Amino acid sequence: MVERWLRTGQKKGPQRANLKTNLTFLTKTYTYSIANKHAKKMRTVDFTILAFGIAKDIIGGSQLVLPSQGIKTVGELKAHMLTKYPAFGKLNSLAFAVNNEYAKDELAIDPMDEIVLIPPVSGG
Repeated sequence: MVERWLRTGQKKGPQRANLKTNLTFLTKTYTYSIANKHAKKMRTVDFTILAFGIAKDIIGGSQLVLPSQGIKTVGELKAHMLTKYPAFGKLNSLAFAVNNEYAKDELAIDPMDEIVLIPPVSGG
C-alpha cells in the first residue's frame, strides 16, 4: 500500500525522499521489534519430557512440561527432577535420553531437544 502511494507520485522531491527514509527506518524498527518478541519467546520455551514405565506413574502422565529457565544440562535437569519428584531418588537408576541417545550429566540440552526419562528396566 505504501509503495503504491510512493509510485503514484503524490509526494514529490525532498518530501518523497524523506518519506522513503522514514519508511526504511520504520521497517527496520518493526523488524527489530519482531525479532525481540521472537527472542523473548525463545527464552521462555519449556522442556517437554517424555516418560515411560514407573517414571510415567511418578510424574502422573506420559509427558511433563518444565520451564527451561536455569536448566542447561542433563545433570541440572536430573537434579530438578529429583527435587520436584523425590520418588525418583528411590529408584535403582534414572537415565535420560536426548535425541535418541543416552545422555551424560554434562550434556547441554535445548528446549528443542527430544528428552526422554528412562526408568530402571528389567528383562529376562
